[in-house]
Amino acid sequence: MRVGGFARRLYGDVAINIMTTSYQKPTVILIVILFVACSGINDHLILFESEYSRELTESEFIDRSYVPVNIMTNEGDDYIDFDIELYQAGCMKFVGDVEVESDTLKLKYWNTTDKVCDELVVYKLKYRVEKSYAKNLPFKLVRE
Repeated sequence: MRVGGFARRLYGDVAINIMTTSYQKPTVILIVILFVACSGINDHLILFESEYSRELTESEFIDRSYVPVNIMTNEGDDYIDFDIELYQAGCMKFVGDVEVESDTLKLKYWNTTDKVCDELVVYKLKYRVEKSYAKNLPFKLVRE
């Protein structure tokens, strides 16, 4: 039985061997539940997205102080969106989380790839946080 690359990257070869047995569906469901439950991401973080946006222009590359970190907020009925543009090395993928520390909402992110390219690019990060958790708190972006 062929198992997709996503499952192999996510669970490793041991789990793949288990998933190809006659207990495939219950095992897959159990592994996904355990993965999500043990991921350690704050329950108040509704959504995190990360995507490549664009390359730096020549003037931005020469004078990087010209490239600000842009953070925009938007409030919904029960959530607050934080839309962020920042420059980092290319070929990276990010995972994010939130945490309240010293009365400040920390918007945390970290690179999940082993490969980093020597180009500089702009990424867009989006955090959607429960309003009751983040309302009226100052916030800061933190790379971990």
